[in-house]
Amino acid sequence: MSIACTLATLGLNFFEASATANQTADKQRPKLIAEVADDQGECGENVEYKFTASTGELRIYGTGNMDKHPWSEYRNDIESVVIENGVTNIVNEAFRYCTSLKSVTIPNSVTSIRRYAFSDCTNLTSIIMPDGLTSIEEWTFSNLF
Repeated sequence: MSIACTLATLGLNFFEASATANQTADKQRPKLIAEVADDQGECGENVEYKFTASTGELRIYGTGNMDKHPWSEYRNDIESVVIENGVTNIVNEAFRYCTSLKSVTIPNSVTSIRRYAFSDCTNLTSIIMPDGLTSIEEWTFSNLF
């Protein structure tokens, strides 16, 4: 994983990993029984998302700040996240506990990733970070292992 040299702040415990924390997190994750369907909606004033169940792709698009993450009910089914140019941040805990998440693409328009955004994404192996990223808050990538 590479981090752009324009990064201004990097939060505490950026890549903190703990087997104990992972075991605790596993107990807190809800188990889904129902089949997951496609979904779409708003995750910011001018930011929307679309989840395609057959591919596990969550696509986030629009302009401005992401201010919520309404996809938590099927977070274990998200395999890839593509954030399109125009979105300017990734909200707190946006993808926390997305245990099937393997890859993330973040565009140059994103300048800030908030705390715990990718925490406990235990299968995350690929993340493309933008050159314009200036802030990654604490615990953003904690408990990945």
